[in-house]
Amino acid sequence: MDQELFLRLASHRAEPCLTLTMPTVMAGRETRQNAIRFKNLLHAAREKLAASGLSASETDKFLAGIEPLEADTRFWQYQEPGFAILLGGGEHHQIKTPFELEETTVVSDAFHV
Repeated sequence: MDQELFLRLASHRAEPCLTLTMPTVMAGRETRQNAIRFKNLLHAAREKLAASGLSASETDKFLAGIEPLEADTRFWQYQEPGFAILLGGGEHHQIKTPFELEETTVVSDAFHV
């Protein structure tokens, strides 16, 4: 992520903004844990989006672009130590980081950067 993208994401405001972050396993059979961890984060996101006032159908529509990642085995095999998704207000970013990230799910009016 370059400085321009960081500044744009840091100043982005919309409701809702979803930020998912997680550490990832980079090699071996353990890469299957990535999809499981992501599935758990999606579940937490659904709960937090519902608590923010989104209906089930609005939540389905909001998450539709990222839910297929859960079943994308090839995607999860080629990761860096950390992975983040920022989604909301017309923005959708998948960011791999060279350092491990904590497992978090944040729903707010801004991205959690």
